[in-house]
Amino acid sequence: MSELDWLAGFLDACGCFTKNKLKIVRKTENRLKIYRYQNPVLFVVNNDPSPLEIVRRMIGGGKIIRIGGSYRLEVRRKQDVLRVVELIDGRLRSFKKKEVFEKWKWLVFQWKQRSTRIH
Repeated sequence: MSELDWLAGFLDACGCFTKNKLKIVRKTENRLKIYRYQNPVLFVVNNDPSPLEIVRRMIGGGKIIRIGGSYRLEVRRKQDVLRVVELIDGRLRSFKKKEVFEKWKWLVFQWKQRSTRIH
């Protein structure tokens, strides 16, 4: 088993491909302009921080936080999320997780194309 297969299997079992909803309000001369975004996020929860540290190193980013008796790896930065797609695309085994990942991947590519600057 390769490292990437291990990563895909671990994320298949413990990963959550989700999104953050953001609302930014900017004041213009005449009115308020509201921007709404959905940024993809990966969460991985485990009782042991060791495999989360391995995942974090493989991805090259993310933050591990302690919540009660468990630990959560949060991958939020655009370059880190893109790296997750690059590493595990086509490697997930679970049909349901593949389906969720494909929707999440589409959101990642939308985010990649979106300008990071707000006008």
